[in-house]
Amino acid sequence: MSRSTPRSPYSRTYPASGSFGGLTEMCSDLHHRARALADDVARTVAKAIGRVMQPFWAEQMIRPRRKR
Repeated sequence: MSRSTPRSPYSRTYPASGSFGGLTEMCSDLHHRARALADDVARTVAKAIGRVMQPFWAEQMIRPRRKR
């Protein structure tokens, strides 16, 4: 008596496209939108860190810290 295990939607046994009725295309669109949002957030964070750290970097160029 063997127990069948449910298939994961991420397993490689499912076809790449076609039989899901547009699910793959919808997930692909969501993935692209999420990546674009993550890129925007990362860009904003990088700018904010740059604004905070800029005075420190400028001072280090003028007067570098001594190595101990």
